[in-house]
Amino acid sequence: MKKILLLLLVFALVFAGPTQTYVQKVDASGASSFEERREMATFLQLLPPGALKKIIDTCIVDSSLACSVNGTVITMGLQIPSDNSYYTFTKEYGFFTTTTLTINRVPTDRFDASINRILSKAGVSSGEGSATALDLNDKKGNSVKAAAFKEAGITINYSITMPGGTAQSFDLVALLEDSKPIVLAESELNYWLLSLIIGVIVLAAFAYSFFGGKKVKKTKKR
Repeated sequence: MKKILLLLLVFALVFAGPTQTYVQKVDASGASSFEERREMATFLQLLPPGALKKIIDTCIVDSSLACSVNGTVITMGLQIPSDNSYYTFTKEYGFFTTTTLTINRVPTDRFDASINRILSKAGVSSGEGSATALDLNDKKGNSVKAAAFKEAGITINYSITMPGGTAQSFDLVALLEDSKPIVLAESELNYWLLSLIIGVIVLAAFAYSFFGGKKVKKTKKR
């Protein structure tokens, strides 16, 4: 039974492409711009002749789809607000500001919806179908997925850039085997607090030089 499930999943993954790359850039508010780059060479063999040109033309004409094609690689864009169900973004303030990003789910559902919409508008597929977000905490399900990805020779890279410029890349298939959230943190000097402290020191020094520096003259008794 497990082998049958693996074969079904591998077949489904043909539509995802053998190579996928996710690129996430997080801004200071916690909102993210996402990109997925998906190799379509295998998938295109299942579509009608001329499908690639139709997909390219559709991405050029309809900017709302936020897609582009280079060779057989399609890139899809996505904007995710700070308040979302995929990750949490927190800040702790002190002399240093520590920003922590915890990713629990990868928005594969949103990207699958995007590719379905693109195929439908290009007239090469009905664009039907649905998917759920990739839950990094689903130990049982991720074990099956990781095995299927390896069986199909699929590689998935996940690159994340934090607001301060800290960047890190992950092998998403390996992460599925571990089945735990991605946690990234960065710290930077709190310049606002530093400026405030410097300002207080300067004012204190000025006050001392103005008031404390004056000598009281003693009057001589006659």
